[in-house]
Amino acid sequence: MVRHPLSKRANKYLRKFKKWPHSPYKTSWHHNFGEEQAMKNLKQATLEMGSSQHPQRPNLPYPFLLSTLLDSFKAYSIDPTPKAYFFVLKTLTSTSQLQDIPPVLYHLEHLEKFETPESILVYLIRFYGLSDRVQDAVDLFFRIPRFRCTPTVCSLNLVLSLLCRKRECLEMVPRILLKSQHMNIHVEESTFRVLILSLIHIWRCRRYSLC
Repeated sequence: MVRHPLSKRANKYLRKFKKWPHSPYKTSWHHNFGEEQAMKNLKQATLEMGSSQHPQRPNLPYPFLLSTLLDSFKAYSIDPTPKAYFFVLKTLTSTSQLQDIPPVLYHLEHLEKFETPESILVYLIRFYGLSDRVQDAVDLFFRIPRFRCTPTVCSLNLVLSLLCRKRECLEMVPRILLKSQHMNIHVEESTFRVLILSLIHIWRCRRYSLC
């Protein structure tokens, strides 16, 4: 009887390590399954957080949602994903739990290893700007590289548009443009369009005493 070469390698591996080699497909399947279950646990905890029958636990090392995120993924021996962090940040902003955002950002900046998608930071910058927390929006824009993220003209245009909404913030625009050069953000035609349209809007408001 002629044995298949793959069978010989499998038997040799079994004799040496006393176990069957892991299937890459099986490993990938378990990892994806763990991510799905961790996200389900996180979302369920979010629902419970809004229920009076499930008050927040006071003795957690981190804010409730951040602790739940970390525990949910740790239970399946996998690392938290950008999607999970984005879900937590969106939940915190929609429920006005702004005091819990800095710990999430700190953990994301200092303790995670993945490259943070710019869309997550852009979302939070927009939220800060529209909530009259312009300085927080600017500070987060400057911190983008710390999240292992390459800033683009998208985040630059957003910050500029937020600053140009109010005349008292216009003095910050030159600083932003100068800083963007050090951040290796290439100014595009869209950037000048944002500035021109914003300045026209301010001029009209000033002319008709609307702002």
